[in-house]
Amino acid sequence: MRLLPLLLTGLLLTAGSASAQQRLLYTSADLPGTLPAKPVKSIRGGALTRYLTLHYHDGTEERILKTSVWGYVDKKSRTFRRLKHQFLEVHKIGDLVEYVSHDVQAVGPPVHMIPVTHYFFSKTLDSPLYASRKKAMRMPTEDENP
Repeated sequence: MRLLPLLLTGLLLTAGSASAQQRLLYTSADLPGTLPAKPVKSIRGGALTRYLTLHYHDGTEERILKTSVWGYVDKKSRTFRRLKHQFLEVHKIGDLVEYVSHDVQAVGPPVHMIPVTHYFFSKTLDSPLYASRKKAMRMPTEDENP
């Protein structure tokens, strides 16, 4: 009987956190930005398509080219940045910005799929991405170029 109030409280907390506002980001400056006028229900886009499909709460859909956006914020409040044809999660922002990409890789003659995590780094949210932390630290930003 004591477990029931805890369970209900946990359900209410998870339901409230899952309903975070999703939105597109056209530049990195939009990151702390305002919410869109038309609330987005879901953002979808596969690896093989050139478009992101936005589903709105009123039932309408809109297709937007992936190359026209910097990134997006999903319903779990995670930020994703576009890199060529994929989106990388912005994991940490500090001296360097750390990005994470989760994938699967085939290994061995009897093929086994194992999860793989790739890390990328950049000096700022708008600077180029590198697989090496050292190289990202070494590269000057646009402000530092003479």
